[in-house]
Amino acid sequence: PTYAHRCLVRLQDDDVISYVVSQNVDGLHRRSGIRAELLSELHGNCYIEKCAACGAEYLRTFDVTYRRGPYFRRVVDELSQSGISHITGRKCCSCEAGMLRDSVIHF
Repeated sequence: PTYAHRCLVRLQDDDVISYVVSQNVDGLHRRSGIRAELLSELHGNCYIEKCAACGAEYLRTFDVTYRRGPYFRRVVDELSQSGISHITGRKCCSCEAGMLRDSVIHF
């Protein structure tokens, strides 16, 4: 995160700003310390996976759109409206059945 991100965190902590809206998918707002409940990432976050079954969310240290896991390799992503698969190839640890999907919007 940059100095600007840290400034936003300070403004958040001092109650100067109440909400942050971002179009970036790089996850820097979240990693800088902006609280998830005070942030809308309009185009998603390339470090977040969500379970298609139970909705559990996983914040990763790596870009989930590039680093694929070993599961669900031949499964068609029926939830995708763009035709691009969002299945990351990892299983949910919470419900142990759901497949994880990235949250990035592909145009």
